[in-house]
Amino acid sequence: MWVSLWRRRLAVISAVIVAPFAGFLVSHRYPAWQPEALAALSALGISAAVLAWVGRGSALYGIVLLSGCVVATEPLQRTLAPLVSAPRAAVAAALALFAVGLMVWLRERFFPLVIAFAAGAFAAHCGVTFARPALPTVRAAHAARPDAGHVLFLVLDEHCGPAGLPPQIPECRRAARAIEATFLSRGFRLYPNAFSNYASTVSSVPSLLNGRLLGRRGEFSNNELPDFYGVTHLETRPFFEVYRKRGYGILVLQDRRISFERSSAPAEVVDYASELASFAKARLPWTEKFAVLVGAYQASDGWLASWKGFFPGFRFGARPLAPLAVPEDWPAWLAERVAQAPGKSLFFAHLMVSHGPYLRRRDGTIRRWGEWRDDLRYEPVSWEQYRDRYARYAQQIEQVQSQLDDFFARLERAGLLEAITIVVVGDHGARIRLRRPDRYAGHADPERYDYLGTPPVEDLLDRFSVLLAIRRRGLPAGADLRQASALSILKEAIYGRPATEAETNSVFLFGSEGTPKAIPMVGIWRG
Repeated sequence: MWVSLWRRRLAVISAVIVAPFAGFLVSHRYPAWQPEALAALSALGISAAVLAWVGRGSALYGIVLLSGCVVATEPLQRTLAPLVSAPRAAVAAALALFAVGLMVWLRERFFPLVIAFAAGAFAAHCGVTFARPALPTVRAAHAARPDAGHVLFLVLDEHCGPAGLPPQIPECRRAARAIEATFLSRGFRLYPNAFSNYASTVSSVPSLLNGRLLGRRGEFSNNELPDFYGVTHLETRPFFEVYRKRGYGILVLQDRRISFERSSAPAEVVDYASELASFAKARLPWTEKFAVLVGAYQASDGWLASWKGFFPGFRFGARPLAPLAVPEDWPAWLAERVAQAPGKSLFFAHLMVSHGPYLRRRDGTIRRWGEWRDDLRYEPVSWEQYRDRYARYAQQIEQVQSQLDDFFARLERAGLLEAITIVVVGDHGARIRLRRPDRYAGHADPERYDYLGTPPVEDLLDRFSVLLAIRRRGLPAGADLRQASALSILKEAIYGRPATEAETNSVFLFGSEGTPKAIPMVGIWRG
């Protein structure tokens, strides 16, 4: 009899402790049969078994209430964000009161409801994940048309410009030469001294696509809060509307966590697969993969992280593996989609290939976890850490340049490179910052204004230097050495519109209230 009761308690506790992690595996396409995934499930199973053993009577209600609120509060907060902005504590309190009310009303019938809810959430994870395949097969009967008039807009997340790489680091000098060779040999106009107006994706990219500066932080990104599935939605309607009205077909290629879909423009949207699916294939010890897997789960939810994701004794704090999210065959896939497009089209791709952590070597292989585990901790670092991190960043940049070389070569073989407009732009710099205690109070938030005096030039370059290269008919190839924002250059070169003085010359960091503070950038760039 006691075994049967223990199994019932185990079932309901597993529903609020094990099932959410199983849903995480599914939504991140991580094979559950891998040793590290089995070890993680076993660790959570042990936690659930121990709690089921001690959780009897009212203690069981308390365990289920606490665990359920831990795993459900932040997703509920994300879901409510478009309707109401509520602090986490208020959402947790409301959720707890609601759950207690159900417990009093349903008594033991409450537990089947919990199991059914967990099963439904798991099914939703499966449905959403398997409805989003990896890069779909290109199935089109149309031949490449060199006169198609396509536009390619490639955003390379966290890719700085060649003049923004610290020249005193040998790997950075080599990466700068690789950038110049890639674009100048293909007839691009390269802007080595270009900079972004903002130091984060959710501020910089919508500013570029909307063609204006932000009035407040989070203006185009729902206050930067992701939804239930961890997706941040960006408002980009003006950009896509321009091309829709001109009769362009639109294809958006994006990371599943940052969505550009909030547009009235009819667009085909392709979400590329989760970074964990790629990491599962990495040739690393299973113990390292276990640490990254568990850490990624713990870091997926702020409140869950404080409870270590219910993993007994394990807390790794691993962050997203953005470079591994992008399928390695993206150059072949995108080039084929361009070649097979039936009419003039806009291809917009947000590629996380250059983003941290800097785990790729020049040849694309993955480094050991200990080398890059702290890359996304944005606090300023010592000179030794600064040099090491930039050296690895530069090697990853070289790998990105080899992918771009492959992509441009495929377009050239298809006879399309000469006929289409291509914009390649970064959204912000590497944000690898040197600790300078006498100049500013270094802060982990890369968009925070924290200077004590005059901003150090090198620190601004680390935050704001961006890659910008444009190829189109009528635009002379070569290096354009002007110091100006990517927004102002794109306005002039692509849209034929003048930029304001603030758009051209200023970068922006934010105060504690989210208000932007302008810093003049032109004239301070290193010579």
